[in-house]
Formats: sequence, structure tokens, C-alpha cells
Amino acid sequence: MKKGMLLAEETTKIILAVISIGFLVFLLYNLYYQNSVAEKQEHAQSLLDKIVVDYKSLVDGGEINYSNPTPAGWSFFSFIGNDKPGKCTGINCVCICSETLVEDGTLFTKSQSQECAKNGVCLIMPIIESFSFFEIDSTKTIFMKKTGGKISFEQK
Repeated sequence: MKKGMLLAEETTKIILAVISIGFLVFLLYNLYYQNSVAEKQEHAQSLLDKIVVDYKSLVDGGEINYSNPTPAGWSFFSFIGNDKPGKCTGINCVCICSETLVEDGTLFTKSQSQECAKNGVCLIMPIIESFSFFEIDSTKTIFMKKTGGKISFEQK
């Protein structure tokens, strides 16, 4: 047998080792991604918990701000039309969702409401004034305002 020549048995072991390492990398990536999404959903729920406490005590003409909001990169929506996530059927709500479905500046709300129902956290708020949409930026501030008995949101 020549020196440096790999046998079929050794080649099979190397191929199996490479496949096993690839599978482990894939598994670790999925575990990291799942933990990351769960952590961001907790941050989103925490922000909505603050909003629910504050909006009930907000007086007309008042404003409350949320500095350094998280989860950064997720999107804030208020749904006031007919098409809403399943959690909000028949009533207005705000949602923080992991993905935004936008094309050429046009929001495909039906798909977005489904995306928020699947991968978002929602809060029922029947007194929302208008549709809001923005990507949460932790360097900016979210403002909740109450005017004429209605709530609106913006980020500056």
C-alpha cells in the first residue's frame, strides 16, 4: 500500500465526522435563535405591560414616553382596521412583531396581521386613534399621547 493513500474506510469516517459536525453547528444555531426570539418576546411583553399600566392612568392631553425601548429591530403596529391578528379580532390593538412585511412602501396588512399573530406580542387597546407603524430603535423614544379620549403612538 502506498504512503499517504486514504483507504475507503478512512474516507467514510472523515465524511461521517464532517456531516456530524455540520449537524451540531446547525443544532447549536437553532438553539441560539430560539433563545434569542424568546428573549425578545419577553422584552416586547415587558414594554406592552408598561403601556397597559400607563394608558389606563393617562389623562386627556397627557403624554408618556418610553426611552431606550426594546426589542430593537422589531416593529410596532397599531391595528385599527378590519384585518387584525387573531388575538385582537373585532377590537383595536397594538402589537410588537419580529418581522415587517413591507414592499415599496406599501404594507400588506393581511400578511402583517398574520405575521404578528404568529410571531408577535399584542395588547388590546380599544381607544387607539390611528394606525401606527415604526421599527423600534433603542436610541429613540416612543411617545404615547392621549387626545380627545384616544391614544396614539409615535417614535422620535
